[in-house]
Amino acid sequence: MRVMFYLDSVENGGIGRVVVNLANLFASRGISVYVLSNLNNCSFAFSQEVVLLDRPKNVSRIREVFFTRNLIKQYKPNVIIGITHFFLWAYLASWGLKIPVIASDHASYEYQPTLLSKFFRFYIYRLATATTILTECDKRILGKRLPQKRVVPNPVEIPKYVIPIRERQNVILVAGRLDDWKIKGLDLLISAWGSIASQYPNWVLKVAGSGTSENLLSLNNFAQEAGLKEGQIQFVGFIVDIQ
Repeated sequence: MRVMFYLDSVENGGIGRVVVNLANLFASRGISVYVLSNLNNCSFAFSQEVVLLDRPKNVSRIREVFFTRNLIKQYKPNVIIGITHFFLWAYLASWGLKIPVIASDHASYEYQPTLLSKFFRFYIYRLATATTILTECDKRILGKRLPQKRVVPNPVEIPKYVIPIRERQNVILVAGRLDDWKIKGLDLLISAWGSIASQYPNWVLKVAGSGTSENLLSLNNFAQEAGLKEGQIQFVGFIVDIQ
């Protein structure tokens, strides 16, 4: 069995982490795995068994499609998984090769997307052999759209060693892009923590993730409005391969 993942980048973000976890899991089970992506500043550790293929730099999308098609012919994957809008480029690159192409969506359908995102979700994804979505809620929102959809939640890697409770710090940790705080509900989390933080003076909420100064300022303002003081909440920035 040979599986190829095709995505924009494995730098930062939850999608990169998900692809790494899946690629490493498949490889550990004897599946040949290829990851085609922008490999600059890769934030996560791939297994040595995973074959990494770098996307071409500074070329047109058409040239990249032909580049990808040559790789597909070379490695002959049994299935291609196109992550979000890269499904379309995977579909075009594999046109006529009779290889199943899966569209893997990683955004909540409760969020109101742009017109372009709606077009991809409701029309382009129809071309997929199957479309994976994250939750049963997303499935209900879609209704009869995309009959080939399947709910596949994000995988969770269970560490081999768990730090004993007595050795852990009193930290509530959340990780996510700060620029997506509206989607991820960081404002709600900060507000909720603000309502009970005084009852837990030895605890701190740490928010890990990168974002623009504008969005960081907005979140800091939310923290002030929630009555949180210095030491009760910390924005720690992006952490490479967070453990």
